[in-house]
Amino acid sequence: AQATLHELELSWGCVVDGSQQSACCVVDGSKVLVTPLGKTVIPPPMSVFKLSSPSAPVQEVFFDCSKSPDAISEHIDCHAGALLSTGTIVKLSRKAGASTILSSSVDMDPITSRHFQFVSNRWLLFVRSNGATDDLVICSVSGDAMELVDVYHFDDKISSLAAAGQTAYAGGKSLHVISIGSEGNISLSKSISWNMNQIAQRMLCASRGSSDYIIASSVVGRLVAVDIEKQKVITLVKGGCTSFDIQNNFLLWTSANHFLTALPFEHTKASPQTPSLRELLNESSSSEEFEPHDPNSVRAIDRGSLIVSAVSDDIRVVLQAPRGNLEDITPRVLLLDDIFSRIEKNQYGEAFRLSRRQHINLAELLVNVFADKLTDDAGIFVRNVSDPGYLNVFIASLMSEKVEGEKRDKVCKAFFSVLDGMGDEYITPTITSLMTLTNPNIGECLRRIQVLQDEKREKALDFLLVICKDAEKVFEQALGTYELGLASMVVLQGQLDPKECSALLKRLHQLPLNRRKFEIDVRLKNFSSALKHLYQCEVTDECVEFAEKHKLFEGALKLFRKDTATTRRLRNSFAHHLSSEQRFLEAATFFSLNSDFENAGKAYLDTGEWRMALSCYSRVDEYTDEDRQNAISATLNEVEMKGNPEDTALILTNWIHDHSGALKKYIECGAWYEAVELFARHRAKIVEELGAAFIESALDDAVGSSVEMYKEMWAKVTEKGQRLKAVRMAKEALKKKVGERNVDEETDSDVFTQSNMSTALGSDLTNFTFGQSSVGSLYTTSSDFLSSRPDKSKEKKNRKDKKKRIREGHPREEEFLVEYLTRAVPQKSVIEATNVLLNVLVSHGKLGGAVEIQSMVLKLFEGLESLPGDVLSEDKRSLTRSLFVPIRVV
Repeated sequence: AQATLHELELSWGCVVDGSQQSACCVVDGSKVLVTPLGKTVIPPPMSVFKLSSPSAPVQEVFFDCSKSPDAISEHIDCHAGALLSTGTIVKLSRKAGASTILSSSVDMDPITSRHFQFVSNRWLLFVRSNGATDDLVICSVSGDAMELVDVYHFDDKISSLAAAGQTAYAGGKSLHVISIGSEGNISLSKSISWNMNQIAQRMLCASRGSSDYIIASSVVGRLVAVDIEKQKVITLVKGGCTSFDIQNNFLLWTSANHFLTALPFEHTKASPQTPSLRELLNESSSSEEFEPHDPNSVRAIDRGSLIVSAVSDDIRVVLQAPRGNLEDITPRVLLLDDIFSRIEKNQYGEAFRLSRRQHINLAELLVNVFADKLTDDAGIFVRNVSDPGYLNVFIASLMSEKVEGEKRDKVCKAFFSVLDGMGDEYITPTITSLMTLTNPNIGECLRRIQVLQDEKREKALDFLLVICKDAEKVFEQALGTYELGLASMVVLQGQLDPKECSALLKRLHQLPLNRRKFEIDVRLKNFSSALKHLYQCEVTDECVEFAEKHKLFEGALKLFRKDTATTRRLRNSFAHHLSSEQRFLEAATFFSLNSDFENAGKAYLDTGEWRMALSCYSRVDEYTDEDRQNAISATLNEVEMKGNPEDTALILTNWIHDHSGALKKYIECGAWYEAVELFARHRAKIVEELGAAFIESALDDAVGSSVEMYKEMWAKVTEKGQRLKAVRMAKEALKKKVGERNVDEETDSDVFTQSNMSTALGSDLTNFTFGQSSVGSLYTTSSDFLSSRPDKSKEKKNRKDKKKRIREGHPREEEFLVEYLTRAVPQKSVIEATNVLLNVLVSHGKLGGAVEIQSMVLKLFEGLESLPGDVLSEDKRSLTRSLFVPIRVV
């Protein structure tokens, strides 16, 4: 007789429906023990209710997905199907009161049939073994009847099955995507290679947006995710995944190292450092393994615990330990995601109560993540939470060190603006919102307490003393309300020294009202308010002295604007104060308003406004001619010390009438047009003082210095241009010598030093240095080369700068050469000054000197034009040439 041997591999697994109830089934012979984990967690063999089958034992349980999860949730019922050991399919229902046997002609072998799935309310799918391969069988279910519709034959073994809508997914060596037609006909849509290498023990499908995902695990703990549309497969865990489940936006799994990990399908603010599954599928390689970086995404669990159910539309996950007991946990990332979701829907009350149950600082989360939204929705938040005690707790929790001060202040002010008009019952959160500021506003708190009735005032004051923790500070601020009765209450309730405080209160009580307020303001260092109260006491001298002592000039001027004498006194004090702070222009204004033109002139002179200074000196009635001349001389010396030769020349001409001195200053700064005009207007006097040849001699000196300057510039441009060509030729030679190696790496070494370069490349370049002094010489003004006197300060600076050198062979020599030559173009002011000098030379008949200067300028331009294009662009060359206006020589 022939015998058939079946090998069964038993593995741990859970049967849990996908509704909000998360009904979990445990087989106990012919009974099915059901516990809705969404409602309560009861470890087997206990249960909420039992479903009975006929006498035959139950072999496999599967849920009737045609039933609405809402109906199941509402009636705490369970509609499940079961395969009996006799091969019979039955429907189990608590509501029906008994099991219903489905009549069928389908060959149902309880040993070879497995992986039962209800699809689209009317189809039953299961896998049936066919020797070395498997078949996918689909049956129609209508009432108590079940009929065979279609059979699809696979070429390999199917180890897991999942279904969603009109699509089924069969896991074998590949992932097979099966389409189910409207009449139940089965067709293979696609097969995706997922390189599982082992049997896919469990598989779940999830639809998020327009994407369908399959999550599967193997017998050795390999966890993979598949994007069906893109046919992209990634490995989340290479080995050691012990269980997994899907909960709303998260995929959760446990690992052999005793951690629970949560990965979002879409990016979430609850775990900003963790990439979403969508992002991983778009970016990651299939060989990469996911490693969580956000601590909120990973949680340690008891050794060997497995996921029984991630409760749908909830934040709880039910785990089972190896000894059988169940544990209900709330992963932090699921909790935060739920809180953030409620916040985005403006469900602040529910978010607050949820965070309190889970010991989460909601204020810290909101301010750091939703600061702007919370500020805008402060009114909605207050109405949602409503309870003053809860509001007080929320606002007080903003004092956390993890909350940024600027954001905290912004939120506290928003809450204060809402709470301040909501009545006496909200006085405690109102006080807390003021005291939670970076700079607590005790004064505003006391002003709110001040208007309360006696009993409420006492309780509010007690609360303020507790939250402030400094009764003396509260007492001082209570004085600032000017209500001595409130200050007395602070002394009593704050347990301050009554002897000391009573004496102060008694003394203040005896003073007139404005004097009392003045004394309190001074004690609190509120000097602006003290000045106003002192003014109302009608003590002018004391008020002015107080304003001068505390620098309250602007406030005092407003108070005494109708008192001319006092205003003049305050202006004078204010002007001297401004001068001491080097605010000379403002000081000059107040001196002028007081007709103190002498001090106004000095203040204007300190700002550099010498014209205004001389104007003020001319209006001083007390000045004699000698005094006025001394003031003008002092102004001249000040302007000359500041290095303004043209301004100095104007003062010499217009105020002192020293035309010869003015001419020298104009020539010194290269102002030749002004010089020749002045010489023409006062020729006789200047010739008498300086001689007829003075202007001619100055022009000759200017020709010599200009020619020398352009000659030096041309020599430097030529020298550095040749050196740049040599360095670049050496680099090209080195590039050919070293082949594919990086030339830049070689140039960072000593290959371009004097000895190496001459030996290796045969260079006969001479020692060459250049420094900041050469570059700096191109940036002198026209006065530096048109003056008849050498600038000793410039020469001293050049000698100092010559110590800083860039020698031949420096790794960055080419860079420095390019920079130097780029900056070697004469400045616009230099060329314009040269144009002026050429015109003056021609007008004075010194055509030879003009031609000599022009020849050197053109020679310099030729040198610049010979430079490579990357050093000096064509546009810059054209612009430089267009600035120069050559003279025409016939």
